[in-house]
Amino acid sequence: MIKMNYKIIGKYIKDLNFNIPNSKTFFLLSKEIGNYKINVNGIDGLKFYFQGDLIIDKVSENYSHTTFESGYLLADTPYPYVIEYYEDEGWGEVRLGLSPIKNGLLEDAVQKAKSAEVVVLCLGTYDYIESEGKDRASLNLPENQIALMKNIYEVNKNIVLVLINGSSISLPWASENISSIVEAWYPGQSGGSAIAEVLFGDFNPGGKLPITFYKGINQLPPFDDYDIRKGRTYMYLEDEPLYPFGYGLSYTSFEIKNIYCKEKKLSTEDTIKVNFEIMNIGDREGSEVIQLYVENGGVKKLKDFKRIFLNKNESFSSILKVPISELKVWDEHKERYVINSGTYAINLGTNSQEFFFSEAIEIK
Repeated sequence: MIKMNYKIIGKYIKDLNFNIPNSKTFFLLSKEIGNYKINVNGIDGLKFYFQGDLIIDKVSENYSHTTFESGYLLADTPYPYVIEYYEDEGWGEVRLGLSPIKNGLLEDAVQKAKSAEVVVLCLGTYDYIESEGKDRASLNLPENQIALMKNIYEVNKNIVLVLINGSSISLPWASENISSIVEAWYPGQSGGSAIAEVLFGDFNPGGKLPITFYKGINQLPPFDDYDIRKGRTYMYLEDEPLYPFGYGLSYTSFEIKNIYCKEKKLSTEDTIKVNFEIMNIGDREGSEVIQLYVENGGVKKLKDFKRIFLNKNESFSSILKVPISELKVWDEHKERYVINSGTYAINLGTNSQEFFFSEAIEIK
């Protein structure tokens, strides 16, 4: 048995005695007599006994997490439990959490949504789902959050979904039914003000996704298969994603025109140059990010981009450049970086999937 690291989560726990692994211990509730959920999780496997009953029996080499309803508990009453923990190798961790069950929260939220003009629904992830040392079993939102979203949708379809998360989320139902989705990530202490400025139109958003949002885990290889070429990242994904790398919307619209790549045959000393003109044809100021992707051998890579701010009816001419020297790839046989000769596709767009200009060039 490897030495364990203990972490106790939950403000309702008054006292714990668990200095000896696998020993009987107990906790006391500090307040709020009522029904509670007990959360137990650990890295690798564990068994959990509560008041003499085996509640959790998960001895495996995977991350174990279980939540169960304990029933009615009394304050200042000792409740014995036993944790048997298994750690195969490396560092270990066991967490015991306790939270009161507050009935009627879903019903209360639905009732409030009925009379609301607009529902701002903030959903997302937290450290139990994504953090160092944890592998997510799903890209979906937690089931209770999905249930909340669907129940509110039944009574009020005018929903703005605000996502608070640190990684890609699969949103198949929301993408089809929710008309407005704001990706806020983990926005920090001023995040509420920043989100409000976007929702009320005081600021025109222009962010672009720095990662791919997949439709589901079936678009990815198993988590222990680290071969990036099997659909990982926008460079190798062959299927259509939920939201592509580089994707993002604005409160205004843009027109990109007069696009051309003058030189079609280049040497390794040359530079790819793509000229374009962009015009803000919407009703307010805003910004757009023009992205240049170079594709060769079935792999596309973002090689240059430019964010351009424009007032209403304003236009701007610009150019994106890629030195051929930046197209080097590693040659396993020669054991050095080389520039492959042949045909390359030059793609201009506002994300990694939708291009409004494509041109073939030859590199000697």
